[in-house]
Amino acid sequence: MRRTILVAVSAVCVLALLAGMTATAVAKGGSSFKTGTYKGSVGPQKIAFTVKRASCGGKTQLCVTLSKAPTSISCSGPAAEGGGPFGPLSGSVALPANGKVTQHTPVSEKTFPPPANLKETKKTGFTATFTKKGAVSGVFEMDVVQIEEGGSAPCTGREKFTAKLG
Repeated sequence: MRRTILVAVSAVCVLALLAGMTATAVAKGGSSFKTGTYKGSVGPQKIAFTVKRASCGGKTQLCVTLSKAPTSISCSGPAAEGGGPFGPLSGSVALPANGKVTQHTPVSEKTFPPPANLKETKKTGFTATFTKKGAVSGVFEMDVVQIEEGGSAPCTGREKFTAKLG
């Protein structure tokens, strides 16, 4: 009888300990984002993000890769009026506990020979917020600036997107 009570008390203690550890893990972000391919669109263009456990940021963790990017982004302004191609992004980025990921290309510079005597800088990228329910939303961005002797002309574009795990 005492042995049965001791086993029952021990089992209750173990279950209570496990429940406490699970509650602490959930409170500290233990419930995780879902891995897989998130598919969506930017206007008529298809996009896809891949979330998987891999090495990025110097350690093994959940990483986000833009596996299918939009081919172009529209923008308004005198430089590149109407839009331009979306630049390639480098590799994967870590998915932090808050689910917000930002990635941009380095600013590239192109110089046009005379008679244009013009320089153009360009940066593209995205900001995305992942939810633990299997969705992501955010914005693709493009900033182009043409620089001449008399000043500069910008073209800025922001296009919203949503995608779901599928």
